[in-house]
Amino acid sequence: MLIGKEDESKFITEFVAGDVVYYRVYMDNSMLNNLMKQFPTKKHTHDSTHGRYKFVFSVNGEETYSYPLSESLFTSGEKKKMTTFRGALKVDDGTPFIGVDAFENFLLKGGISTGTQDVQIAIVPMVTYPEDLDCKPFIGTLKMTVKDGFIDPKDESMCMPAPKMNSASLNSKILTAFADKGWTKDHAKKAIVLQRDWAIRKNEYTGLILDRSIDAGIAFEREGKCYYQVFAFTQDYNGSGYQENATYLNGVGDQKQIHCDCLK
Repeated sequence: MLIGKEDESKFITEFVAGDVVYYRVYMDNSMLNNLMKQFPTKKHTHDSTHGRYKFVFSVNGEETYSYPLSESLFTSGEKKKMTTFRGALKVDDGTPFIGVDAFENFLLKGGISTGTQDVQIAIVPMVTYPEDLDCKPFIGTLKMTVKDGFIDPKDESMCMPAPKMNSASLNSKILTAFADKGWTKDHAKKAIVLQRDWAIRKNEYTGLILDRSIDAGIAFEREGKCYYQVFAFTQDYNGSGYQENATYLNGVGDQKQIHCDCLK
């Protein structure tokens, strides 16, 4: 298909989340020329080194997620001359098209819901150093339908890992310890133990047991969005046993946003 000779009657206007979708972006100027034109007094925009694009997704008119591309994704020559590029939202052969990672993250973090919604995708030329400057975006809008069951809570890549230990009693103690931190905006929904056994800590001189710890993931809701984060939980040893009813949170790990359907 020749650029500029596309048959627009064959372009899609709607799709189902999970469909294979390719696209092409058309711009009135290259990345560098857009930056120079819109910010003529900002001399650092005349150098393509820190120029990049970002995807900005909006659902039903509300901006919900942005995803900046790497500065190194396009060469200096492409940033200076290129006014169109091809990409994809979803592929079926693993080819790393521009946009696949951005769209995957949008599906998880962009506030989508079951049903049909208007999804606006904006491609924004921008520069990030020594200050952030965004050019006028190039925008396309599609209707996207999300079917029931699209988000599978058992899909570890989209949701949470499978538990390594199944203990309703321990899960309950972990959730209580999380609540005891007093993070009033964070409402825990689910605990997942991530290790098969406890790590026991002993005094380095006497060898006496001090406590035991275990890592667990907590899925929680905060202001309408859902997150997953890893924490360490500890039970002290009192000389005859572990204080199971005094489990406390003793370490904080990485946090990621997940789709709230993961918690079903």
